Amino acid sequence: MVKALLAGISLIFVISAQAQNEFTIKGKISGLEDSTQIVLYRSDGQVMSQIAQDTVINECFTFKGETVDNAPEALMVSSHDKGFPNTWLDVWVAPGKKTTVTGNNKLIRTWNVSADIQEQQDLNRYADACREECSKEQKIYIQLMDLFSKGRTGNPSEEEKNAIRNEMKELQKKTDSLRLISSQKEIEIMQQTPKGTVWMDKLLGQCKQSKYMENYPYKEDLIALYNKLSDNEKNSQAGKEITVCLYPPVTVKEGDEMADTDLYDLQGNIHHLADYKGKYLLVDFWSRGCGPCMMALPEMKEISETWKDKVTVISLSTDTEKGWKEISKTKDMSWVNLNDFGGMSGLAAKYNVRGIPHYVIISPEGIILHSWSGYGKGLLKRKLNKWVNKSDRVMSVKKEGNTTIVDFPIEKSSNTETVEINRIELTGSETIFHMKAFNSPGYWVSIGKDTFLKTEDGTHYPLTSADGITPDERFTMPESGEYSFKLHFPALPAGTKTVDFIEGDCDSCFKIVGLSLTQE
Repeated sequence: MVKALLAGISLIFVISAQAQNEFTIKGKISGLEDSTQIVLYRSDGQVMSQIAQDTVINECFTFKGETVDNAPEALMVSSHDKGFPNTWLDVWVAPGKKTTVTGNNKLIRTWNVSADIQEQQDLNRYADACREECSKEQKIYIQLMDLFSKGRTGNPSEEEKNAIRNEMKELQKKTDSLRLISSQKEIEIMQQTPKGTVWMDKLLGQCKQSKYMENYPYKEDLIALYNKLSDNEKNSQAGKEITVCLYPPVTVKEGDEMADTDLYDLQGNIHHLADYKGKYLLVDFWSRGCGPCMMALPEMKEISETWKDKVTVISLSTDTEKGWKEISKTKDMSWVNLNDFGGMSGLAAKYNVRGIPHYVIISPEGIILHSWSGYGKGLLKRKLNKWVNKSDRVMSVKKEGNTTIVDFPIEKSSNTETVEINRIELTGSETIFHMKAFNSPGYWVSIGKDTFLKTEDGTHYPLTSADGITPDERFTMPESGEYSFKLHFPALPAGTKTVDFIEGDCDSCFKIVGLSLTQE
């Protein structure tokens, strides 16, 4: 009997302890339809992870859970259902505390949040001050989403695409104006209130805006606020990011000596990029929350194994230490896997990384050869091929009867990695371009019927026919991710030294400029 009683007391204690550690979010949003999905996210560095989802019933939703480290933390409430803007609502939770969310529309960032949590009360000062601008901005978000969808469906004409782009630009201008009004209000609050977690978050947000928005007018105000930070605050993760935004480091570019710093492996050992000199380096800035980063892993593994005598593959994570170690356990990353724990404000900032995946090819001597963002199947091998196997792609000019053949013509500039020109035939009666397209399997590529060549004197030579494709029609990439075809143009004048390949006047049209036809 005594044992049973003790067991019962023990169970009550456990249940009570669990309740004390548990946070609760209760939402009541007037007008939300039943079956609306509300999602709860947690942020870790650059990564947002879904931790819960609830279905609205009678205009209500509920979340329960435990905070990280049993301390207050900011979570994010969002919805991907139709009619919601593509954004989220910051909501603070704490162990044993209830957070209440109320509203009367789908403009999620205008919902009211109340809680007996100091950080939420601090955040509400900013939310209340900027509510009108926030409401207008979200309505524009929805318009932009609708226009984006309109531009990607129904195969619109180029004229219709341009009209959509222009409308989106005008809406973006309105958004920028609203953000500046909100910026001024938030800065005024920061000038009048003591520093804290929310204060630091707002300063970081404004500093990021100053970095990416042209003609941002409050830079001096931000510097004045920054000067209030203690050394410890400046050395925090948020502080480091603020510093990089306000005082960008000297960045390296193609042709410069590589930037370097202390880099840590999974065991905590220190490494440097300089340790790997002697081979070409393929440096990969990545994050576990980046889909294309994950897609690239098999190709990186192939390169690390088949090109190991010439190339060292180095992945540099922008994740937190915890997130990086967790994802590294689940992925077969047999190459060099490091982290400087600086996120986007560490070595990534010195390489001017603004989006991931971001790749850098470095020579065996430590010179930056090429740097770019984005991934498509086979792209890494194609890029490396141009540098590592240069001897296989050296430009040559030869005569075969009356035909001049230019293999691997040198180009002055190009705006594409999707198509390349491997050979140009000058027959005297026509000009034949041997092309190759690259893209992920199942994706499509199209060459416009208005494609033309332009010579040094500005004369246009229009596309006359094609082999392997139909101009203006999409062709789907095979499993290999490569596709070869030919384009035919009129004969170029004798003595032509360079020519431009131009698909059209649109921003996304392929343009390969300054193709050499001689070796003079």
